[in-house]
Amino acid sequence: METLLTLVEIVFINLILSGDNALIIGMASRHLSDVQRRKVFVYGTCGIIIIYVILASLASVLLHFPFVKLVGGLLLIATAVKLLTSAEQIDDGEDKKSKTVRKALFVILLSNVVIGLDNVLSITMLAKGNFPLMIGSIMISIVFLVWGSTHIAQLMGSYPLLITAGSLILTYSATMMMVSDPFLVSFFIQLPFLKTMLPTIFTISVLCFNILYVLKKKFVYFRT
Repeated sequence: METLLTLVEIVFINLILSGDNALIIGMASRHLSDVQRRKVFVYGTCGIIIIYVILASLASVLLHFPFVKLVGGLLLIATAVKLLTSAEQIDDGEDKKSKTVRKALFVILLSNVVIGLDNVLSITMLAKGNFPLMIGSIMISIVFLVWGSTHIAQLMGSYPLLITAGSLILTYSATMMMVSDPFLVSFFIQLPFLKTMLPTIFTISVLCFNILYVLKKKFVYFRT
């Protein structure tokens, strides 16, 4: 009974922590057809499970190394910007379709490597070293995660403003990861206010970039 309660607790916590994962999957697959999206979800789910199993063995060690969270956060911010500026149209050619699927899978799996570090560490602590419990909870969480991201992708197709909101949330979370990097701990002890301000500064910067990008596209469109 205690193991079952722990499993439910870990699944619940992991779903909360995986909000960014669902956003990324939804955003990366929002332009795909239903057939392509199902293909991405199947391959992506298998890939995420493998990534999480590997990270479960390495997370508690990796997260204590300097620069891991810092570089990971920068990669996530780059992903957020890339998703904002991704092409709106998809070519009908088979070669283009396969490239689009591969591109979506690459974004999803790379982002899950970064986000998974923090998530898996939390799961490891909750499972108290019970590896089968940890793996079982990860697999259950991923099923719910992929199911939720399907609805997110559909919503983003209908409401493009959600893409901007998702990118801003991802940027904020990525910056929060960066400021917790062991390399920066001593720096922020001296400047604690900067640790609080940086996530907001980065998020506002990405928002300004998005506004300028949209205005530039409209300007080019009207000129032509």
